[in-house]
Amino acid sequence: SQSELLEEIRRALSPNNSKISAELYKLLLYPEGSFFHTHVDSQRDTNMFGTLVIEMPSSLYVGGGLTVKHQGNKKEYSWSGSKQPHWVAFYSSCEHKID
Repeated sequence: SQSELLEEIRRALSPNNSKISAELYKLLLYPEGSFFHTHVDSQRDTNMFGTLVIEMPSSLYVGGGLTVKHQGNKKEYSWSGSKQPHWVAFYSSCEHKID
C-alpha cells in the first residue's frame, strides 16, 4: 500500500494516476550562508512529474527558506527552529529557490 504522504501528493499533483512513487535523487545539506538560485528541476526520467522536499529538524538550523512559483503564484516556506520534519511537493516545472 502507498504511504499516507505519497497518497496526499498523488491526490494533489497527479489524481489521474492510481499510484506514485518517490525516489531519492539528491541529499542536499546547506551550510551557513548558502543558497540555491531560482531554477527548474531537470526531468530525470519520463515518469517524473514533481519534486518532493523534506526538511528534517535540526537544533543547528536557523534561517533559510524555500520559495516556489507556479502559474504566477508564489508560496514561501520557512521552518526555521521547528522540532518536526516538514515537506512540500510541487510540479517539476515550478521555479524554486533556497534562501
